[in-house]
Amino acid sequence: MLLKVAAASQQSYLLSDMVLNDYALGCSRNDGGCMPQYQGRPDYPYGLLPLRPQFRDRWSQIIAGSNVVCMGISLFAHATVWPVNRLALLVVLPGLLGITLAFAPDPPVLVSRMAKRMTAAGCAVGTFAGSLLAPMILAVPAMLALAVAVGWWMEGRGND
Repeated sequence: MLLKVAAASQQSYLLSDMVLNDYALGCSRNDGGCMPQYQGRPDYPYGLLPLRPQFRDRWSQIIAGSNVVCMGISLFAHATVWPVNRLALLVVLPGLLGITLAFAPDPPVLVSRMAKRMTAAGCAVGTFAGSLLAPMILAVPAMLALAVAVGWWMEGRGND
C-alpha cells in the first residue's frame, strides 16, 4: 500500500512538472493537459500594454498643477474657519482625486480623453465648492455629456 501511494505521488509530481514546463514554454497542445494561451480582448482599448502614469504629458502636468494650486488656495482660505475633517473631505480629497485622474493614462478616444480632463479640472474647482460639492458630484453626468459634445465638435474640426 505504501508503495502505491509513493508511486502515485511520484506520478502526480511528474505530471504537474510537465504541465508547468508546458505552460512556461507556451503550451500548444489542446488535449486538456495544459491551460490555453491568453488571447487579449480586441475591444479593450489599452491592449496588453501595462498602464503607466503620464508624468511627462503636458496636459497632465497642467491639470495636476491646477489641482495643487486650487487645493493650496482653498486650504489657506478655509484653514481657520473649517474643522480638519471638513478640510479633508471638501478640499484635500477632491484635490488628490484630481491629481490622480490627471496622471492616469489617457484613453485612446478623444471624447474619453476630454471627459477625463474635464473631470480632473472639475476636482480642482470642487476644492472651492465647500457645501456645494455634493451638487457638483451630481452634475457629473451632465458634464460628461458636455465632454462628448465638445469631443464630437473637436473631431469634426480635426483637432486632437
